[in-house]
Amino acid sequence: SNVSIGLLYNPYPKVQLPYDVNTYVTSIAASSKGKVYALASLNTTHDDWESNREFEMNRLKSFLTEEHKSVLGAKLAPPHTCLPLQGPVMDDVVEAVHQSSKKLLAIHIGTTPFCGPLGKQFNVECNCSEDHVNPALLIPKIESYPDVTFCLLHSGHEFLPEDSPYYYDFKFSDECIAMAKAYPNVYLSISALFAQSPDGTLKYPGGAEIVKKMKEQGVTHKVFWGSDASYFQGQIRPVLMTAIKAMVDGGWTKEERVWTLRGCARHVFKIPATEQ
Repeated sequence: SNVSIGLLYNPYPKVQLPYDVNTYVTSIAASSKGKVYALASLNTTHDDWESNREFEMNRLKSFLTEEHKSVLGAKLAPPHTCLPLQGPVMDDVVEAVHQSSKKLLAIHIGTTPFCGPLGKQFNVECNCSEDHVNPALLIPKIESYPDVTFCLLHSGHEFLPEDSPYYYDFKFSDECIAMAKAYPNVYLSISALFAQSPDGTLKYPGGAEIVKKMKEQGVTHKVFWGSDASYFQGQIRPVLMTAIKAMVDGGWTKEERVWTLRGCARHVFKIPATEQ
């Protein structure tokens, strides 16, 4: 494979699964001989958080220990798990990450296609209201925990069409870029921005404009690549090529492109150097 490093994101959805997500994903990472790493998570979908708080926080904390060397931080997907970006659950999670040795929190920022017809098709409950997707709501935590790295996954991209009640006209992408520029502990990913159908049609247009704004605002050093394009087998390469073309067209230098594709993720997630 030409993929040098894989990082598995693993939120707990609001459906019953026949396995524990953290255990399953970390077992893949642990047996990969340093090719795959993981982010730990917890189930935040309970209607009564206080009754489940101790169990869920222990679930997260137990995977943020040095024992799990393949785990590099924590992951949340607020719109997928109906988790407000402010409130007691977020308070607990950020504090737990801060207290651990894996001081990184990767958060899905932006809408999800599961807030549209796709969610109804699969009977999945999601929430794309502003209190679940507006990155500015994280600023108090970003300022209060400067030792925690916040990765804003998808950079606030729009994953729903313009006629959706949850279409925000890329204002949260602009906010993500502004936050990456303002705060040393904020980084962005360009994952899923260039997801496409087998015929090359972009599933969620607008990625090229976001990449161009990143260059214009001088935050290319705060951006890392992530595929998130495994909807169809064999899609990672064409999606990657589309992203690289967007970077070139957006004025990114070769050094900036290489840093985003290889260096930034290793730096942000503290991925150990692999033996050649």
